[in-house]
Amino acid sequence: MNYDESLNRLKKIVSDLGKEEKEVASENEKSEAEINEIRRVASDRIAKIISAKKKKLKTKETKIGELQSEKMQIIGGIFMMYSQGKITKEELDKVSKLEEEIKSQSTSKNDSSKQDDNTSESN
Repeated sequence: MNYDESLNRLKKIVSDLGKEEKEVASENEKSEAEINEIRRVASDRIAKIISAKKKKLKTKETKIGELQSEKMQIIGGIFMMYSQGKITKEELDKVSKLEEEIKSQSTSKNDSSKQDDNTSESN
């Protein structure tokens, strides 16, 4: 290959190389734009899911508060009945026993929920 052929070949290679580099840069920009759009959409979805879960949790917490308040009113009423002599000590003890059963069920449910959470986190 003589000098002119080498020079022409070099010019062709440089030209082709420039085109290829521009195509790669363009593809990289497109890919980055696609990735950013995917991230934005995923972030929006995550935010919606989190919001819905928080709302659901808040609703459950409100319900729990209402039920606990009602429970305390009932227990208070039963203690008042006992203090007024309207029910016996045995009847009052049934309430205490029922409350202990509820607590132990709640504790065992919480323990199994924590186990389930730990199992799902480890997966």
